[in-house]
Amino acid sequence: MNYKGGRLLTNGFRVLPVRMSRQNFAVRHIFYKPNRVRDTLNNLPRDRTLFVINVPPYCTEECLKRLFGNFGQVESVHIQQEADEQNKSFDLVKRTKKWGYQEVRIVFEDPRDRKSVV
Repeated sequence: MNYKGGRLLTNGFRVLPVRMSRQNFAVRHIFYKPNRVRDTLNNLPRDRTLFVINVPPYCTEECLKRLFGNFGQVESVHIQQEADEQNKSFDLVKRTKKWGYQEVRIVFEDPRDRKSVV
């Protein structure tokens, strides 16, 4: 799995171009930003959590740990099947969920690691 630095997009999202395997030349674009709102469902810490969308349905927890582990120690990965009500207002979230992509929260062990991603 390869990654390149993220470019800033709309609504505070950055894009992370990713090749999911060495055999696959297709590049997937994963969108991420700091999780700025209190995550009431999982009670996740705001200062250590990334909000990630457009994650392909075949991308596992282990895959995400390896990808984001390039930025620091990942404590946990939370894959949600349904979009949070607070995030449904973003058109980008609506579109990626409609196509079957996952919404994910990545929690780092150290707040500095989350800051290094953004």
